[in-house]
Amino acid sequence: MSYINLDNINNVLSHLYDSVNGLRECAEQSKAPSFKQTLLDVVLDRQQFIDEIKSELDLPSEEFVTHGSVAGPLHRLYIDLKALVTSGDAEAINKEIKRGDDKLIGAYQEAIDDEENE
Repeated sequence: MSYINLDNINNVLSHLYDSVNGLRECAEQSKAPSFKQTLLDVVLDRQQFIDEIKSELDLPSEEFVTHGSVAGPLHRLYIDLKALVTSGDAEAINKEIKRGDDKLIGAYQEAIDDEENE
């Protein structure tokens, strides 16, 4: 088995927790039932992915982060303000979700690049 950089894994997990928390909050703000359900489905998928990562690595649970990043709540506050200004407009919220997902993809890519350079 190759060396696994736990810092990279925890960075990805932290972004996943941010995503779960942010998507759940967006779902609560959404006025469109189908959009709300889509967001909640993605929340479940991401939570399952968190569980799969932890299970696959088979490390003690205290080795893993259990919360999002410091920036996550700030991004959610921005989404809250944007939703307030746009009256919960799904398109505006969706743009912010995409921005958050871009950060998550960046964390994955960084972890992959680090593993390839080991």
